[in-house]
Amino acid sequence: MQEFGPYDTSVLQSRRQLESCDLLVMVYDSSDPNSFAYLTNLRKNYSLDSVPVIFVATKSDLDYVEQRGDQPPDIYCRELKLTAPVYVSVKGGQIASVFQRMAAITRSPQSATPSLLLLRPQAWSAARIVGVTALAGLGLVSTFVAYHAIKYWWTSVIHSRTSTSSASVLRRREL
Repeated sequence: MQEFGPYDTSVLQSRRQLESCDLLVMVYDSSDPNSFAYLTNLRKNYSLDSVPVIFVATKSDLDYVEQRGDQPPDIYCRELKLTAPVYVSVKGGQIASVFQRMAAITRSPQSATPSLLLLRPQAWSAARIVGVTALAGLGLVSTFVAYHAIKYWWTSVIHSRTSTSSASVLRRREL
């Protein structure tokens, strides 16, 4: 485990060190409105998508402060297809969950690696399934109606032709 502060970005600049990283734990202060924006800026400035990552929000026992930046932390994580940040509080004793999540990610790093998650096809939502089903049903109904319309037209054309030809045969015989 290696910890580095806000002014030590040498690890993030070194591709070799990043490749040897099992998990990047990005910690921000949930009571500081600028804290999460710093982490998103780090992700913009360095190529970190190939490293498994977890976001941890500290001081969750304090009042919620909206984070400044382009997006709130949970939406930011969702767009990277990551789980929402883990909220911890030393005062409240809510720290065990972060270590359990860290251990789970190191056992299955692909579950928290944005470059791999972003390549996965999107899961089918219920709305998409209903839409595709409705479209297929509409196709079936259209095919059924078209079949019967063509069948009706065909039989009426054939019937009118046979009745016209038999009437002309009768007229010829009468003459």
